[in-house]
Amino acid sequence: MASGQELEDLPAKVAARDSVVLRPSKRRKVFSLVLGLGTAFMAVAGGAAVAGGSVAGLIALVPALPLALYWLVAALPRSSSLTLTRRGFQARHLFIRRSWDWDDALGFGARLILYPRGGDITLVSFMARGGREPQGDLLQGLAIRGLTRTTTLPDAYGSSAEDLAAAMERCRERFADGAAHDVTPQLSADIARSGAINSAALALLMAVMTAGGALLALAGEGTAERVLGWVGLALLAAGGAGALVLRARRQPGERSSHDDPLEVDATIEIARTASASGVAAATVERVLDAHYAYLDKAPRDCPVDEREEGTWIASHTELPERTVLAVLAAHLDFLRDAGIARDV
Repeated sequence: MASGQELEDLPAKVAARDSVVLRPSKRRKVFSLVLGLGTAFMAVAGGAAVAGGSVAGLIALVPALPLALYWLVAALPRSSSLTLTRRGFQARHLFIRRSWDWDDALGFGARLILYPRGGDITLVSFMARGGREPQGDLLQGLAIRGLTRTTTLPDAYGSSAEDLAAAMERCRERFADGAAHDVTPQLSADIARSGAINSAALALLMAVMTAGGALLALAGEGTAERVLGWVGLALLAAGGAGALVLRARRQPGERSSHDDPLEVDATIEIARTASASGVAAATVERVLDAHYAYLDKAPRDCPVDEREEGTWIASHTELPERTVLAVLAAHLDFLRDAGIARDV
């Protein structure tokens, strides 16, 4: 657990030691233990029902067992940590490690994650060089982000996400040496592996739920269990058909390279541009707001004249044109580093 003062001095501590380790708060561990014991009780109850001959026990056993294992492992000492060194940082979650060089991250920010069924959580996220996590992580609602999300830290380690993100950004600015100019094979493999975990786990979950519904429908004891099984199968079929329809609408016959654009965190975008240009973040935000407004009104089939855009933004923001051009140049460098803009 890291206090505000400890995070303020984090770069100096990393520079003075071989490594600095941050761990989840005790409150987070207790919370994981309580959730683990509660879901374990549901899994045991479901297993006992199945052992007694009731197929309906699968309804409790199937979802509760993996969740109980997840939360109980998360409650174990030293199962999760964030290790920072002068070379990079390593996020360890449920004994799975992901390591990054400081140059792999283009900037850190706090990210609000909204869950489909309500609730939210704020975690530290970073813009990765040459890669980003897939949109629409379907397993996010099961809280296994530590296993599948490659650019969001799974914990805030006892502090606020905003404070930790600011401390990580100070470390990045101090220790990044510009050595990583290209996407490393490890980075590409890590992102691909995360996507594979998502797809495999989702397929397994759907298979188990389908099998459970079929068992209830065909071998359930009594009319109620069989009706429940058929309703479950119908809902799964409807959900699968709906997903296919949505995917078909998002992927028309001729798919262009712009159908799935890269995205950046606005906080990181502004902070990096401000740092590179030497202009205050508030001024950078004004310039970028005007920049995107200019792009919206500009013809799609014509190249943007930088001088003309700079003059337009200066007249609309009442800022010196020299300042505007410095911000635009730094912003273009940021987009190039992120793999979004490329030199022709």
